[in-house]
Amino acid sequence: MIRSRDGFTLIEVLVVICIIAVLVGLLLPAVQAAREAARRAQCANNLHQISLALHSYEATENCLPPAGPVSFLVSILPFAEQTPLYNSLNLSQGQYSASNKTVARTHISMFLCPSDSGFGRKLSYTNYAGNSGSGDQKYGENGVFRIKPVSSRNVTDGTSNTSAVSEWVLGSIDTKDPKGDIYHIPGSWTKPDELDEFAFACKKFDPTNTYSTLEKGSDWFFGAQGLTLYNHVMNVNEKSCENGNVFRFGAFTAGSRHNLGANTVFLDGRVQYLRETIDLQTWRSVGSRDGNEIVSEL
Repeated sequence: MIRSRDGFTLIEVLVVICIIAVLVGLLLPAVQAAREAARRAQCANNLHQISLALHSYEATENCLPPAGPVSFLVSILPFAEQTPLYNSLNLSQGQYSASNKTVARTHISMFLCPSDSGFGRKLSYTNYAGNSGSGDQKYGENGVFRIKPVSSRNVTDGTSNTSAVSEWVLGSIDTKDPKGDIYHIPGSWTKPDELDEFAFACKKFDPTNTYSTLEKGSDWFFGAQGLTLYNHVMNVNEKSCENGNVFRFGAFTAGSRHNLGANTVFLDGRVQYLRETIDLQTWRSVGSRDGNEIVSEL
């Protein structure tokens, strides 16, 4: 008499486990990609909200926010559903007063990209920086956010061709992250015809042979290069570097933890994902408000 089996053999169990493992291996990348797509979309939405606040500010003040001493992010707080926070400021007491320090350390989720989840959890950090131009030593103050306020009337290149705000990777001096840190490199390139030489030196140096001077995006309160202002000296996702003793002649570079590019919002409110393979001269033209450059297809 043949007795029926009540269970599975070892081989059958192993086959089922292998099939499940293969299915998980196939599904996991798809799940991760879907999650990153959602984070990237949220990042783009943050930039869109910042853009709406900038337009509301300009409609009220007839200009865009100035770049200092406080940042443009501070200026748009009343237009970004943060009026109570803005009203708690007292800039007449100085930027470092106790009350203003409390504001500067307030967590504002709209200022952080969910894909950059590490150092961005520090309360004062921001993943979004305003366009300060293409490189001061060669092009002058041709960006959107400068100490002297700029308005859309000054953007003769067209608001659809001029970047307003881009994202960047947050830094930490302890990690030597090529995307997030701002590095000291030997040398100084401050003449107009030395911009490309400086960019080449910044691109080629070995980060392990120098030190970081600033954690990029580490304080959304202050309107300074490297904290809330970026420029178009280097291409998307490349390094950031000091330039001798003239800080504003440095490279403070846009980038992201997304795949091979970064979100940028233009002055007309359009958010576009720009690849790190974008032509450098095109990228610099996007950083200029009045250079009369012809911006090729992005």
